[in-house]
Amino acid sequence: MLLNTLVATFLSTLTAVLFASTASASLIFYSDRTVFDTENPGLAMEDFESLEVDPFAVPSCGTAGISSSTVSCFGGASSVIPGFSFDAQGDGAMDTVAMGAGFNANPSIAISTNTFIDIAVLSFNEGAEAVGFDLMTTFLDDPDVVISIFDMSDALLGTTTAPGSSIGTFFGVSSTMGLISRISLESLTEQAEGIDNLAFGGGSTTGTGGGASAVPLPASIALLALGLVALRLGRERPKSALRNQ
Repeated sequence: MLLNTLVATFLSTLTAVLFASTASASLIFYSDRTVFDTENPGLAMEDFESLEVDPFAVPSCGTAGISSSTVSCFGGASSVIPGFSFDAQGDGAMDTVAMGAGFNANPSIAISTNTFIDIAVLSFNEGAEAVGFDLMTTFLDDPDVVISIFDMSDALLGTTTAPGSSIGTFFGVSSTMGLISRISLESLTEQAEGIDNLAFGGGSTTGTGGGASAVPLPASIALLALGLVALRLGRERPKSALRNQ
């Protein structure tokens, strides 16, 4: 009787812990920059306007990617803030470009993969709690760009889709599941993926966003397994004692 009571109490407590962890562990997605900025204040911002790129031009940095240590390839005075890099990965040339204003109807300078079959990878040196940017696709709009978010151990935190366009459509994400190390962008219609007006850094992890999906923490799953083992041992010990009598 006592064992049954302990089991019931444990299961009740475990259920409460699991639901609490699930509710608090999520990726929060945003489609509105104003809401994103309000719920994630104080982020670093890069608009790429310090790149020396003429209107309608598309210079490349090759396979070096785009970061504070590589943008001199666009011109000696070119600069971006530190803390992030933008690369192309896949079966193509794996090179990146800057798009001058107007090249793809983009209103300002943006960065992009150069080969349509490559995917874009946005990485953060020290991780970020929140990331937002204008998602761009060249040459056609893509309503369902696949966006995958990874943590600092390179484990997948979650995947979603968002629309990309030639002028840029805002996408934002904040994480209560740990820091974001990288985000991959893949157009299934094989458009070149690009970004503009990048915001990243700390920010709030309590926002409501434009939609959220709660994902259980791995620690909660481990806790469940530990609890099941404890229950099994608790039930087996009395039997062992009886056999020894």
